[in-house]
Amino acid sequence: MIEWNKVTWYSRLGALILFLGIVPVLTFYIGTQYQLTISNQQPKISPIQISENKTTTSSIHVLISNVGLGRGSDTKFPITNTATGDIISTRDSGVAAQNPSSYIFVNQKQVGEIWGYSSSASFSPDNKYFAVLETMDEGCAGNCFSFNVPIINLTNNTMLTIQPQPAPHDEFIESYTWDGDNAIDVTSYYISYSGGSLTTNPDYYRISPKQVWRYNVTTGSSTLISTTP
Repeated sequence: MIEWNKVTWYSRLGALILFLGIVPVLTFYIGTQYQLTISNQQPKISPIQISENKTTTSSIHVLISNVGLGRGSDTKFPITNTATGDIISTRDSGVAAQNPSSYIFVNQKQVGEIWGYSSSASFSPDNKYFAVLETMDEGCAGNCFSFNVPIINLTNNTMLTIQPQPAPHDEFIESYTWDGDNAIDVTSYYISYSGGSLTTNPDYYRISPKQVWRYNVTTGSSTLISTTP
């Protein structure tokens, strides 16, 4: 017979099951529903919107030549300055890396190290400086590159590396030219390429204004001298 006004063992058991089983589950359900309601009230930004918000590319989209420089067109060392007799030579550093590394020497004295593939080597008009365009493979199945211009002071055997403006390693260096004896003009701009990361020999496009920066080869300071849309 059930006695409603008496605490029994099975009533205690029922209360314990309710407290340990049903109450936590109910509390969890109420909490998750509350969080879901709050999150639904917050504005959402899709990945596409985030990408669009960060896009800096302008409407410029000019086809340029393939920029896979250095592939079969490395500067051939040693190079001898016929006016002064200075000899610029290199030796493989033996470092196993994505980009080849070479020690560079002036008259058999090591002055620094260059990376990647080199091209467009030249002496300054007064023969006191030597420069070369350095191209490094940055991935994308060999389609992404970074560019520098190492410059050697042949008087004191020191080396200064010029990086493209405004952000190092982000712009394509199209060319450089000597401006007098102590400065070089570097033409650079941002580029992109067609196809995915595994595309072979893609087309490259200039996607920013073409800028010419003048660098003092002694101090490394730079000045923007022209911009072409």
